[in-house]
Amino acid sequence: MIRRTASLALVALALLTASAASAKDKFPLELRVTNEEGKPVEGALAQLTAASGDAFAVSGTTDRKGRFEAALPDFARAYRLQVSLAGFNTVEQLLDLPAQNLKPNRTVDVAVTLRVRTAADAYNDGAKALQKRDLATGLARLEEAARMKPDFVEAWRALAQVYLAADRPADALAATDKTLQLVANDATALRDRYDALIALGRAEEGVCSSERHKVQVLERRKRGAKVGADSVEPEMQFAL
Repeated sequence: MIRRTASLALVALALLTASAASAKDKFPLELRVTNEEGKPVEGALAQLTAASGDAFAVSGTTDRKGRFEAALPDFARAYRLQVSLAGFNTVEQLLDLPAQNLKPNRTVDVAVTLRVRTAADAYNDGAKALQKRDLATGLARLEEAARMKPDFVEAWRALAQVYLAADRPADALAATDKTLQLVANDATALRDRYDALIALGRAEEGVCSSERHKVQVLERRKRGAKVGADSVEPEMQFAL
């Protein structure tokens, strides 16, 4: 009986010791954010969330050295990381910590490079959103592209088509006029301008625009007959 009691006591002591050791284990993470020149980026927002298991989320901004530190609950699961800052492209990545066989108390070092956001980035994001039939996001990104680069013909041309799809003919008309300011007699813009005017109840103006469009198409066909039909540039369209 005495031996049994002693054994139970030893087991209990071992469990307590193990629990104490486990409680002291830490799972630190250090994020370093730099720009394309390798310089630290201050003020970037870092957000970490657990990809599975119990809910976990932590966020904060990088310091003047571009660093952000966080204490994770464990290294036994993956975490989603998002780093964002105005004027830069947002970075999202999955940190698969289990695949790294990390030991407790070892710091996980994560490096992220932020790239300056351009009008082309916004335009491409808009195109991707529209391909997924996300009209609201696609429109917002195309508008962003046009704001960033006012002479971005492709953005204005696409905006006209999206405005028409969103039943905003007045905005579509303004976008086609902007396109025509940049590229006179643009066939796609003339066609969209006709559709916008008809939707606005301005049929007479619409007929004028339609006639201009027909002339432009005939001119393209004539040029194509001389150098080959393949020389005619395809019109840009989106799946809405």
